[in-house]
Amino acid sequence: MAGDSLECTREELEEGVASVSGVGLMWEFCKLNFQSPGMAWRTLLTLACDQFTNIYLLFTLWSSIYLVDTLLKTDDATTESRRVFPKLSREREATVLGMLYIVPLVFLQAWEVVRIKIDIKYRTRNFLQTCLFRKYLNYCEESRTEVTPSAMQVALM
Repeated sequence: MAGDSLECTREELEEGVASVSGVGLMWEFCKLNFQSPGMAWRTLLTLACDQFTNIYLLFTLWSSIYLVDTLLKTDDATTESRRVFPKLSREREATVLGMLYIVPLVFLQAWEVVRIKIDIKYRTRNFLQTCLFRKYLNYCEESRTEVTPSAMQVALM
């Protein structure tokens, strides 16, 4: 590089790009995306609410085991002490368990609709395309002649 000039040769640029680690680049992209307007709360909300699916899976696994090993096993006297709702009859407890199995699906479906409306994927793509195009518009005339409009269009897609 020459003195105070910010220009560099193509080889120096390619060498600099090759020295960047993929994980570090991904981390920096995540930080940049998180700082773009409106993305922080969307990202945190998505990270938190996506855990409901995991919690529901854990519940369904537990309830299946509980149903077979405790609630429907009437020939073993020790199952009575392991029941979750011992004051209810086994039929009522099975009904409660069934409701706890079905009702969360309504909320999980509602979250999927909200997640689509939040649309992190579109906002991230839009942010990247806007930044890339803005960078292209700030090129000097010489740089703009090197990058054809068709190459820029492919990069934006």
